[in-house]
Amino acid sequence: MDALLKWRGEFPILDRTTYMISNSLGAMPRGVYDAMRAYADSWAERGVRAWEEGWWEMAVGVGDQIAPLIGAKPGEISLHQNVTLTQAVISSCFDFRGPRNKIVMVDLEFPSIQYFYHEQRRHGAHVEVIPAEDSIRFNLEKFLAAIDDTTLLVPISLVLFRSSYIVNARAIIERAHRVGAHVILDAFQAAGTIPVDVRSLGADFAVGGVLKWLCGGPGVAYLYVREDLRAKLKPSLTGWIAHRRPFAFETGAIEPREDSYRYLNGTPHIPALFACRPGLEILNEIGISAIREKSIRMTTRLLEGAKSRGWKINTPENPAERAGTVSIECPHAYEVCRELLAREILVDYRPSAGVRLSPHFYNREGKWKRFSKPEHGKSTPRRLPMPESSEYAPQRAEMVEKQLRRRGIEDSCVLGAMLKLPRHEFVPEEFRARAYEDVPLPIGSGQTISQPYIVAAMTAALRLLPTDRALEIGAGCGYQAAVLSLLAKEVFTIERRHELASAASEKLSSLGYHNVHVHCGDGTLGLPEFAPFNAILVAAAAPAAPQPLLAQLAEGGRMIIPVGDAENQELQLIEKHDGRLSTRMMEGCRFVPLVGHHAWQKPPER
Repeated sequence: MDALLKWRGEFPILDRTTYMISNSLGAMPRGVYDAMRAYADSWAERGVRAWEEGWWEMAVGVGDQIAPLIGAKPGEISLHQNVTLTQAVISSCFDFRGPRNKIVMVDLEFPSIQYFYHEQRRHGAHVEVIPAEDSIRFNLEKFLAAIDDTTLLVPISLVLFRSSYIVNARAIIERAHRVGAHVILDAFQAAGTIPVDVRSLGADFAVGGVLKWLCGGPGVAYLYVREDLRAKLKPSLTGWIAHRRPFAFETGAIEPREDSYRYLNGTPHIPALFACRPGLEILNEIGISAIREKSIRMTTRLLEGAKSRGWKINTPENPAERAGTVSIECPHAYEVCRELLAREILVDYRPSAGVRLSPHFYNREGKWKRFSKPEHGKSTPRRLPMPESSEYAPQRAEMVEKQLRRRGIEDSCVLGAMLKLPRHEFVPEEFRARAYEDVPLPIGSGQTISQPYIVAAMTAALRLLPTDRALEIGAGCGYQAAVLSLLAKEVFTIERRHELASAASEKLSSLGYHNVHVHCGDGTLGLPEFAPFNAILVAAAAPAAPQPLLAQLAEGGRMIIPVGDAENQELQLIEKHDGRLSTRMMEGCRFVPLVGHHAWQKPPER
């Protein structure tokens, strides 16, 4: 009997989903409804008096609910809006202009933290990033060796966000202290799923948030400062709440408090502080030891199921090195993730990780047997690319010679890709006999597959490299994406019509194009979570290049897009160099209209 399942009723979303995404956003406790109502009532009924009746102290007081979950004492935590801001507060305590100015970090750190510390170079910081040897862990000895007497700060995650690898924080802290450096321990992916004791570790600082394993929602991050440092350091990122007499409204320099309020700044985020308390109450009542025991059992089961299918696992198999997430790089992982989401199995996908599954204390183990070991004697073979059909090979060769090469397509890689690709597989059965003619053909839903010449011309204009990541807008039947997939490392394609997106995904998967990720949505918005892209191909005509797509173009990147109205269109090649965009007109064309928030709101009339 699983005693932790008594808490399932406290999480409404569990009634209709299999919730396996607690590493990204924990399930909302039912008590949040009452907590937010209490906030609204206090504002509505008490007005400004609510500040002196509890609101003012919440930015430290609510931290007392987090303290036992990370091994801190009451009063040792201040609460902020996000972890990047807590890192900024800590960083502002130090001067990077002296000889001790090095920041040591690993390239497996969460990107937001890397972005922040790289920007500190403008203030004199020297940032040394230790590259990992694989996607799971980094070389501890190399990392320790980089921490020397010029090192000032060492930001490090206790649990790495992609692989769920538990870092040897004690060794890092001991090394840093021997040379006089300070360690900022990020417990975001640790607190709530493994035991954490920041005081026992001797961490100088600890940061994290409540929205993941602590089921507290967005908008609350915690900052712990070691007791002997608390009154000694003076953050320059400060504000009136850190002042000894904030309501005296004194002008001039701040006279900071000596407790955790010292690390606060502006007016606290009261609604989020109300919302996070029900989850923290539940976690404290359960206790982390019971959660950890169940977590090991569930993640082990997931690992065994993935191994039995021969899938790559980007998570440590040793439970002593593994926190609460299992990252599985199965074939066509992005599409698998989208399909699971469509079936109300909530997981997520991350590049270099795969599908991330994060069961928590409220999950029922029997609920996800589909992830476990297959029945004896059965297996799930990996799909191989469909062999080329000799029946259509002569037509394909004639297409490449007469329609492409003779019309000026000289890129041998593009010609080779189109010679290899079975275009007939991407058109309806009734049009297969015309598959290699230089004409667009209907594919359903009022859409067409572009003629071979225009596919080749647009692809050649992008000058793709084998290391490029490409984005296509307008997946249609998937043919253009398949061409790109033979030339680029990874292809993301967006189709706004669900039936076409689903069919394209299935077709690409069945033919073995596993580096193409099909997404259903508004193509004019792009995919900012996977940006930047080295190449963007828009297979529908827009009145102008959508701004979100331009923003997602990498430095040195190329975009090819048809621009114009229903009657007059031309291909434009847009390139980005030194942050500036240049545009070159290519040739006239005729495409279906690009419909979306940053293009046509409805198709223009012909």
